[in-house]
Order: sequence, then C-alpha cells, then structure tokens
Amino acid sequence: MRRISLTEAHRRLSILLSKLGEGPITLTRRGKPVAVLLATEEYERLHRLEISLRFQKTQDRLARLNADVPEDELAADIRSARQSITDGYLEQLRGSLKGGNALETLMREREWERSRDG
Repeated sequence: MRRISLTEAHRRLSILLSKLGEGPITLTRRGKPVAVLLATEEYERLHRLEISLRFQKTQDRLARLNADVPEDELAADIRSARQSITDGYLEQLRGSLKGGNALETLMREREWERSRDG
C-alpha cells in the first residue's frame, strides 16, 4: 500500500484521487498512519462484506436462539433480519451518495432480492 504524508496529500489531492484505481493510499502524520484513501467501489465492496458478515452472525444467533422454533417461523425471522440490515445499508448509502449508478444498482439488487425471497 502506498504511503504519503498529509502535507503532501493536501498538495497533490487531485493526483492521488486519480491514482486510487491502483490501490488504497495510506495517509501519514509524522510517519504514523492516520487514514486510508479508498476508491468508492472498494469502500462499497468492503461495506457490503461487513453487512454480509453481520447478517450471517444474526442468522447464526437466530438459529441458536430458535432451535426449538418451527423451520418456517425461523425462516421468516431470518428474512426479516436480512431485510432490516439491507434496508439500513441502503439508507446509509442514500445519505452518502447523491444519486449515481452505484445506488441505482444496489436498489435494483434489493428489489430482485425481495422478489426472490417472496
């Protein structure tokens, strides 16, 4: 991962932004890492991964808590948890993105998931 000082990053921000496709850039202050610049696509991929992991943990917890609950009720609980997590993610994106293809794509994916899950 490329490292650059905050002072240098401030002077060359537009150049750095154009190079984000080559990978993340670590920003340093007095030689110590303080932040990382990521391409938007990479940030969104990492955020989707985080949501997926949270969903899996919720699903596992529900399965343990509801071991004696009929399968159809458990499936409904899992669908509900998944919808809540996904809806929360989309709300976060709405706040951080002003339109654009990424949000439209996620909205289409969400609608497809809802139609698939019934």
